[in-house]
Amino acid sequence: THLNNLAGLLAVTHHPAEALELMREAAEVENRIITRVFAASSDRDRLHHLQTIRYNFEGLLSLVWQYLPNSPDAVQIALDVTLRRKSLTASALATFNYALYSDRYPNLTPEFEQWRTLRAEIVHLIFSPPLPNPNLTSAEFAAQQATHKQRLSDLEAKCDKLEKRLASQVPELELLQAKCDRQTVAAELPKGSVLIEFVCFDVFDFNAPKSQKWQPARYAAFVLPTQQEKAVKRMIDLGPAAEINDLIREFRQASASPKLTDLGARSKKQKTTEIQLKSYIVSGIKLRQAIYDPIRTEIGEFQHLILAPDGDLNLVPFHTLPLDETGNTLLMDKYQISYLSSGRDILRGKMRSKRQAAKALIIADPNFDLGAEVATDLSLENLTSPPTPPLQGEGSKSNSPPFPCREGGQGG
Repeated sequence: THLNNLAGLLAVTHHPAEALELMREAAEVENRIITRVFAASSDRDRLHHLQTIRYNFEGLLSLVWQYLPNSPDAVQIALDVTLRRKSLTASALATFNYALYSDRYPNLTPEFEQWRTLRAEIVHLIFSPPLPNPNLTSAEFAAQQATHKQRLSDLEAKCDKLEKRLASQVPELELLQAKCDRQTVAAELPKGSVLIEFVCFDVFDFNAPKSQKWQPARYAAFVLPTQQEKAVKRMIDLGPAAEINDLIREFRQASASPKLTDLGARSKKQKTTEIQLKSYIVSGIKLRQAIYDPIRTEIGEFQHLILAPDGDLNLVPFHTLPLDETGNTLLMDKYQISYLSSGRDILRGKMRSKRQAAKALIIADPNFDLGAEVATDLSLENLTSPPTPPLQGEGSKSNSPPFPCREGGQGG
């Protein structure tokens, strides 16, 4: 908090580079605290803590966006923090809970319990330091502080040692413990690929009155080529989040316009279909101009896009966006497109599970006519090709339903 407050003061007094360095230090401290809080708090407390430090993360991005969007050093710091923070806030809770409660590592249960106990005690000591007491002399109070500091240091050393032992046996924890920045991510990106890390953040105006400091959210993007961690030189501003979200909503509505009951009935409502197709192309071009065109030059000649969306961009099927003004060419016609929640997820490829593989589960012969009692006006005559016949032996092994039924409805 003190580091971020001082950084805010430096930003107001026109020292953005010095402010950014303090924010970077604060972010590193917050990353260490997050792992401790997650191990000893309820879900509600964890979410509250993440929301609290989210403001600091958005403050850092706002500083770079307002003052240093074309400074390579500043942009690279912003990307490092984004890679680390997006991963922590999105997956740390699931990672910890999965490792602790999935029963994948029953042999490590005693160690996990010891780890949780140590984490809880560390958090308690951090937030319950010795307080001045009028009944104590200065020497006695100093001795209490020294004892408290030593106890905390001993527990942290013991916990770090245990975490290293657990991380060597649990890939999920190893990923959280691993270093994550643009260097490690760029080194793991496939050959010929480029990571596009999107981020949605509320803008903090350092010079605005107190009641008006938080401004509407914006989208930004970082472009990280494989093996080129120093090539990230710009924080690309995509524009107000509200406007882009509206474009996303229009594109999705146009994409989903044809009704399920009209699928395959090409001879019906031909004019309506042409209107819907035109709406799809127009809305797709507008969305492409907002979220792809600004980063096009940064992508260069790379043919494999690894996208890490944020906010409503998670709802966008990028591969279906029109690449030109005619709508005849789509992004997937030019690029191979992959999706990640965060660029940090690329590091999962380094994980090697030591757990013995379980038996394979094969699910086959789905009943595509499930729920066929809901009548439609489709007919085979309207389809362009006959139905695909069953594979040899298909459907002959079992009479059980294709999906397990849920209470109150059919299988899903």
